[in-house]
Amino acid sequence: MRKAHELMLRHNIEVAAARAERSYEVRHLGDPTRRGTRVESEIAALLSELFFVKVIRVPVYVPRTGKSGLVYEIAGTHANVEMASHVWAFLLATAERLWAENRHDARVRSGRDRLVYQSGVIGGFRDKLLAERTGLKQTGLVWLGDRDLDRFYRARHPHMTTRRHHVRINGAHAAGREAGRTVVLHKPVERGGSASSGPRLLRG
Repeated sequence: MRKAHELMLRHNIEVAAARAERSYEVRHLGDPTRRGTRVESEIAALLSELFFVKVIRVPVYVPRTGKSGLVYEIAGTHANVEMASHVWAFLLATAERLWAENRHDARVRSGRDRLVYQSGVIGGFRDKLLAERTGLKQTGLVWLGDRDLDRFYRARHPHMTTRRHHVRINGAHAAGREAGRTVVLHKPVERGGSASSGPRLLRG
């Protein structure tokens, strides 16, 4: 997993440094017909921090219900949007699986701790990735951002606001965080396409 993280980081640094013309795309994540959870919010923040995409929550209209809802919009290169979409689905499924496997942990008081535990899972996985990113700095791999993506993002969303949320920390959260530090990101299913579609970042 560390090697995959290094490949992603190296690829994005090299592409940004080359200043080559790049195209960006957007994709929506989440179900607009239901209320979002803190777990989804923390995964979205993780994608923005460590997976080379910009993330914002936006309203969308749902024709079949005649109502509006909220989804997460991610923006980035095709390869990075593909990877971020995979990580989103993988972490949601993994958090649910780990809760089912460990809900009888002595630190979990009741079923009401489900989201707190799953929030801990995402936090633990983030801890693991941040430790890897810190280690990679010693090799000279330091991500300074993508200015072209920043401009694309600001042009698309010129009026943005930032909100903070607080996560309740308890024994269930600590249990989830421990489990999250053991998570290994499985590689996405590879799709056909030319070499120009981007690196197969988690191969092997």
